Amino acid sequence: HYRQGRVRHPPMSHATDRRCCGSRSFLPLASVVASSLGFSLQALLVKTITLESDLGSFEIIAVRGTIQAGLCCALLAATGVPAREWLGTLPVQRRMLVLRSLLGFLGISGGFMAISILPLGDASTLAQTSAVWASAMAWCCLGERWHAPEAACALGALCGVALILRPAPLVHLL
Repeated sequence: HYRQGRVRHPPMSHATDRRCCGSRSFLPLASVVASSLGFSLQALLVKTITLESDLGSFEIIAVRGTIQAGLCCALLAATGVPAREWLGTLPVQRRMLVLRSLLGFLGISGGFMAISILPLGDASTLAQTSAVWASAMAWCCLGERWHAPEAACALGALCGVALILRPAPLVHLL
């Protein structure tokens, strides 16, 4: 049921956290696995389509965006959100949504372009570094804590990616 106005979610208590995401709940893990499988299937389809047709990555993005917009509109309508509120109720919400949309477009465009040009394994490996970049940006822009072990793991992940991708200057050093 949809309620008008701003929805404020109370902070989760430890009891709520255990109920939702405790050791007996596989929902968080299943969600991550489903997301990874979905993105992997999407990458495979993009690579297959670009290899076997004349469609470029931007045409694929246009089709994906149209389908995604249709599904989002259907979901919003089904949950009872008035159409005038689909893009937010406040100007700041609309501005943030537009910014998020532009950044999402750039991210998807770059990802699909990489998938269509690079070997699929290399493009997928590069895409998996997004967690490192998101953590670094959260530290820089949001002031989130980034402890030494997390920074070391991020650096290790990027070094691992460099070794897997074998860039020419690094290969000559080895």
